[in-house]
Amino acid sequence: MLLIFVINLLPIAAVVFYLHRTGSGVSREDTTLLKISEAEALGEVMEVLRRGHLTYRYVNTVVGTDGRSIDTRIRPLLWPLFLSTALRIELECRDGATQISVATRSQKIIRGDVFHFYDRYIQNFLGAVRARS
Repeated sequence: MLLIFVINLLPIAAVVFYLHRTGSGVSREDTTLLKISEAEALGEVMEVLRRGHLTYRYVNTVVGTDGRSIDTRIRPLLWPLFLSTALRIELECRDGATQISVATRSQKIIRGDVFHFYDRYIQNFLGAVRARS
């Protein structure tokens, strides 16, 4: 019985392996400019990451040594089998304001974004930061 189960999984495993090796994933990015200092922007960004979202949370958050870049992963709550998504946030001081750049990167086996999840991740994040500042 176990042997039959394993044999049935082999084609699926082969497809996933192929897509992982050849895929490039889906990436999206956007920026916003806030009239607050870089330190305030970092504080607001970290608070949004700490609070998460209604349908997903941010995990494995790492702040760069310069304090201007943050890497985290988006982990869905309602659909735990969904793959996590990489999120990179960069802060840059511009004429007394702070530019926040956000980029998402799906895992390699994802070929498209039919439901616009990745754009929504960015818009929800930037909207939450704007609302707090």
